[in-house]
Amino acid sequence: MQTTNRIFALTFARMFIAFFVLLSMSAGCGAGEIPKEHQSFFSLPATQQHKELAKYPLERQVDIYVFAVTWFRPSAYGLGFSDDIAKHGQAVVPILLDRFKTAPKDSHKQAILHVFRDMVKFHHDFRDDKDTMDLLKQVVGSMKGSFSEEESERLLKEILTEPKKERARVP
Repeated sequence: MQTTNRIFALTFARMFIAFFVLLSMSAGCGAGEIPKEHQSFFSLPATQQHKELAKYPLERQVDIYVFAVTWFRPSAYGLGFSDDIAKHGQAVVPILLDRFKTAPKDSHKQAILHVFRDMVKFHHDFRDDKDTMDLLKQVVGSMKGSFSEEESERLLKEILTEPKKERARVP
């Protein structure tokens, strides 16, 4: 009888812990509050956010996108903005390269790689720019041992192997 009670208590404790772990994982966002500079944007309905994003300067669009991908869970929430930024083509490349150089975390660099992948896949083939490609390879190479390494290597491989498209240029 005592063994049965002990098994029941252990099972209950494990379920209780699992419940709180799952609850904390599904909380919907990172720790703390959304910074003030992003609150008005993220208070909009999701359907309106894409329209609002287009009104901002490209630098701000990139900042909002990187924040969304690295703050919210699941991180796929912000990936919808990747194409919104990628469609700007060559105009956004210098901004993305600058963010690569100043990104404080590998997860931020990985978010930027998503934009480059969407760009080469759908909007603008930048792969003839040796400096850009060298920086992408260097950044991904520097992620060795990080949580973002595997996904970043996959994104870089997609960028490198995407077939060239004649009409994938954007001014």
